[in-house]
Amino acid sequence: MARPYKPEGLNVGDKTKANKQARYDNESALRPRNSLPMKAPARIENNPVAAAAWRKLMRLYSEIDAEIVTRLDFNLLEDYCLAIDETEELRNMRTVAYQVWLDLAAEVKVMKDQKMQDEAAYVAVKTVDAFDAIIKLDARIDRKRDLIHRLSQSLYLTPRARAGVSPNRKDREPEKKSEMESLLSEFEGIVNGVR
Repeated sequence: MARPYKPEGLNVGDKTKANKQARYDNESALRPRNSLPMKAPARIENNPVAAAAWRKLMRLYSEIDAEIVTRLDFNLLEDYCLAIDETEELRNMRTVAYQVWLDLAAEVKVMKDQKMQDEAAYVAVKTVDAFDAIIKLDARIDRKRDLIHRLSQSLYLTPRARAGVSPNRKDREPEKKSEMESLLSEFEGIVNGVR
């Protein structure tokens, strides 16, 4: 079983010269020669939403000192950007389905007011179909968001994913009291009956 891997820029462990060199050598062996392109890849360049997601990710990753995503993660990055686009498409479909549902519901009400019961029943069935479409789209959006979240964790885009690689903070050392502060604390204890 392979050891968990953490890039040198995120490592807070032993910093001896020999350990640093060994880690650098191991990282170099795993690092692709080419870096990630800032320009969106061909698979997503003609897709405005996915291409914008790609550019945003590349800007974010270029701000980080540690190299946590490499060319080895290329397909994962593409899938993430495409999932963002597909979620947007599903949201647009849901908006249209919701508007159709509202329009049909209003039409049913008008038909009932005009005593057109047969027509109202027919349109009511279509209203239920529109409502079912909304429910199905909501389920697909939820699944797509779950996929995006899982991909985000793999790409270190969530707080939880980054928490595992954040350096630990040192505990603050308690401040030493001067003799005068110690004497005053002791005096306060006597006055308050704590001694």
